[in-house]
Amino acid sequence: MYFIASTKRHKEKIKDEFDALKYFDFPVEYISDEQLKDEYGIDKYNALITHEDAEINPFGFVNEIVKYAHNKYQLDVLENTELIQYKKEND
Repeated sequence: MYFIASTKRHKEKIKDEFDALKYFDFPVEYISDEQLKDEYGIDKYNALITHEDAEINPFGFVNEIVKYAHNKYQLDVLENTELIQYKKEND
């Protein structure tokens, strides 16, 4: 998967993401602006190439979380409802 910084503001975010991924030994490559232009013909600030990324279906993922919360904690999820306050109770 490619992540490309299209603005100067995103350049530092890409670098921070690279540092975090490398710290945890994820397979990632940092691509500088010069390398992007020379090797890929892309005139942007920098980029990441990540490998072995997982892909999920966000709708299915959220539905499974809701089912889990309902079954394990008897929580109900209601659409179009604003959370105003909550109180954490001991398990």
